[in-house]
Amino acid sequence: EHAVRSLRGVDQILRDVKFQYEASGAAFDLQRYWDMLKVDPDLYALALICDSTGRRVLGSNALGQGDCSADEETIQRHRSSRSGEILLGKPVSTRFGRPWTILLTRRLDGPDGSFAGVAAIAIDPNYFGTFYGQVDLGPDGAVALIGRDGIIRARQMNGRLDVGQDVAGSELFSKVGSAAQGSFESKAHSDGILRFVSYRALK
Repeated sequence: EHAVRSLRGVDQILRDVKFQYEASGAAFDLQRYWDMLKVDPDLYALALICDSTGRRVLGSNALGQGDCSADEETIQRHRSSRSGEILLGKPVSTRFGRPWTILLTRRLDGPDGSFAGVAAIAIDPNYFGTFYGQVDLGPDGAVALIGRDGIIRARQMNGRLDVGQDVAGSELFSKVGSAAQGSFESKAHSDGILRFVSYRALK
């Protein structure tokens, strides 16, 4: 529930950033808007507007123009689809003053409906790791937030934060494909420890 509430809050702001930019274009003062929001700095890294070529044109800080940090796959998915979906990117090492960030993105449409780029908010996966670290699951307990692509967004295990590992071939991931929630016993590939695993797919 914590992850769901946090990501829904991020998306609410992302939807507004998208709306403001589509209405005002380059006149949208993203830095001023971001400062007025007073977002939680432990979760939010920054907001970005990127054009149709993947170049950053606006940011909530003073980094100026440059690479959007959204991967080509994300840009192409938004370019080819007008479904209005939000995409949760893979963890990436960035220059935004954080070891890792995750981009949440939404498509931007031009006045004629054509692809105009993406609105993006970068969040810090350590925010989830810190929260998960407060959950007492015993000395060998672990808790994780995993994308539907099998990439770990945040995992707290043995007192450390892991991000970016691919568990698409794990027993857990295969079970998620057949049931939205469940429990089972399994030996982890990462450390060989037998654990009782409970999971739930988020919407």
